[in-house]
Amino acid sequence: MAVSPLDPALAIPWPIPPQARRSVDGVGQDAALLRGSPRSEERCDFSSLAAPGSSAPTSCATRSSTVQRSRSPSWTRLTYAANLDSIADLVGRIEFVEGNIADAALMDRLIADTDVVVHFAAESHNDNSLRDPSPFVTTNLVGTYTILEAVRRHRKRLHHISTDEVYGDLELDDPRKFTRTRPTTRPAPTARRRPARTCSCGPGCAPSVWRATISNCSNNYGPYQHIEKFIPRQITNVLAGLRPKLYGVGANVRDWIHVDDHNAAVLGGRSTQGRIGETYLIGADGERSNRDVVETILELMGKPRDAYDLVTDRAGHDLRYAIDSSKLRAELGWEPVYRDMRAGLTQTIEWYRANRDWWEPQKDSCRGPLRRGRPVTRWLVTGAGGQLGHHLACPQLRTAGETVAALTHDELDICRPEDVDAVMAAHQPDVVVNAAAYTAVDAAETDEAAAFEVNATGPELLARALARHGGRLVQVSTDYVF
Repeated sequence: MAVSPLDPALAIPWPIPPQARRSVDGVGQDAALLRGSPRSEERCDFSSLAAPGSSAPTSCATRSSTVQRSRSPSWTRLTYAANLDSIADLVGRIEFVEGNIADAALMDRLIADTDVVVHFAAESHNDNSLRDPSPFVTTNLVGTYTILEAVRRHRKRLHHISTDEVYGDLELDDPRKFTRTRPTTRPAPTARRRPARTCSCGPGCAPSVWRATISNCSNNYGPYQHIEKFIPRQITNVLAGLRPKLYGVGANVRDWIHVDDHNAAVLGGRSTQGRIGETYLIGADGERSNRDVVETILELMGKPRDAYDLVTDRAGHDLRYAIDSSKLRAELGWEPVYRDMRAGLTQTIEWYRANRDWWEPQKDSCRGPLRRGRPVTRWLVTGAGGQLGHHLACPQLRTAGETVAALTHDELDICRPEDVDAVMAAHQPDVVVNAAAYTAVDAAETDEAAAFEVNATGPELLARALARHGGRLVQVSTDYVF
């Protein structure tokens, strides 16, 4: 397997042949661009287009006929969410450049050779922002500012992709929807960096300085979406034999749109043809509660509608998003194709069913708390009757979106294979913290067999069971081993 020549230490899978890549000196880990012969136009039939980002919208946008006709370069940060397999079959039709949108020199060189920049790149997973907001600041603010400065210097056309989250949230029974006139706000701490990113190129961007438009879109779903996101996580859980998990009681409402409809609005001669300095909201009237979405997915996949688990709600979980896209439809003539979300979900389920090689490596990296910083949803603590096990099961372990099952020896004898298998099947833990141990030193001297069974055989049974069920073992040991 070849690796990226830009940073061999990262051992990034590199399925794209060298002739399809553009040589860029001194780039970071972040970026991709689409371009052809230089020509500058206001409309979408441009010959050169830059599409920074690694998300599902960017991957699907790269497949559009508009982008491929432009022979444009595409750039994205190769973070955990990037997957080069998403564009591997487009070699010869696009040009890929690895780089970082916060790299001012790189953005200046690449944007100078484009007609239009469509800025998809963003950190967008709220759970991650709770744990470490720094990548959100770097990408969403510094990266956007860097692109803005480059398009200003070279007088290029920019379309900025934003989110409906910048408008805050609505009450579940509020009849209103988000409109262009609603103030951007971010009452919850999860993504305050987003309105600042949008305001950077919002109404204050005078047409005499920036030739820019903005679109705020509702929640996307469809092919090529990283499985940390809500819908692909539920679909791949079912395909992997795992039960879907739902925050709170699943009452939170999102306004869903298929990724192909989003890209049609942006690249199909719609938002990029909008009036300079204007903002367009993109939505498909797809309001659904999270519970309804999960139950529909289960039904479409032949499972009972109630075959999911409820977990502790996420801190600052917004109640409802709803987009009023009437301005875009009236002014630019766009209409969604996937009006029936069941049809869109059916197509999405079939894509993930047919592309296990694409998402299964992500699934492994997303399961445990010790793997690349992904969130944990279920802990299981053994030996909860002892001092250490009792304290491990305390409320401090129950962080946002996580549950803890603490079992005493009477509830789980780790030396009995049938008991271990039954508990794994019932609890389906992401992580087992084994605090069960034979610690009476004097007694162990006279009953070595009992000590060996608890301290050696028991952990082995747990490890083997977790290997079968897809969880991870954290073994609590002692300095006596030294």
